[in-house]
Amino acid sequence: MNKILFLLILSLTIQTYGQKVSPKIFVKDNIYDFKEVSQNEVLKHDFVIKNEGTAPLEIKEVKSSCECTALEPIKMKLEPGDSTILTVKFDTKDKIGYQRQHAYILSNDPEAPVYRVSIVANVQLTKEAKEQLPTIKIPYTSFDLGDVKKGETVNHKIEIKNLGKKSLVIKKVKSGCDFVKLNLSNRKVNFGKPEFLNVSLDTKNVSGKQSCTIVIKSNDPRTRVAILTLFVNVVD
Repeated sequence: MNKILFLLILSLTIQTYGQKVSPKIFVKDNIYDFKEVSQNEVLKHDFVIKNEGTAPLEIKEVKSSCECTALEPIKMKLEPGDSTILTVKFDTKDKIGYQRQHAYILSNDPEAPVYRVSIVANVQLTKEAKEQLPTIKIPYTSFDLGDVKKGETVNHKIEIKNLGKKSLVIKKVKSGCDFVKLNLSNRKVNFGKPEFLNVSLDTKNVSGKQSCTIVIKSNDPRTRVAILTLFVNVVD
């Protein structure tokens, strides 16, 4: 009985000791929101890393997402209760809209060997920058060819405009059905000079009411994918 009691006390002592000598990484505000910022700003924030454990915290390495830069902390080893600064930078050049970037802190904390901190921002364009961006303009999102006699081939032109000063590049056009073929007059659309997407509809093997989705992918950062729907009624 005494032996069992001794082992129980020893086990509890070891567990308690093990809990007491563990490092614990802590960042009070591990996500920092810059709110709205202007494009081309370089954002910088200092995260305060603290060791809330009872053993030394060793920061082994800091990694960052590909578009974010995390500088090495001022101190790589923190005694219990000690803290240090980790500076994270993010260049918003060529970025638009909501952005989230991360830095990863690798340490000897057994419960959080990889600890993540993040910065977020909503990148806004200036009026001048908006005017420069390639901007796709298509007059409609759907069109109806009406009744078409079976066996006929129908051609239709879709005008594509660029409202921005920089060249619009059409990266890909894709038809969602076999009976609709697409041909683009020019993949590069300049300001003030529209190009055309030629749609050829072969009704030889279809009949009745049909619809087809046409996908246009471009370098317009605000509308990278434009979708149109073609409707037709193939009659005998």
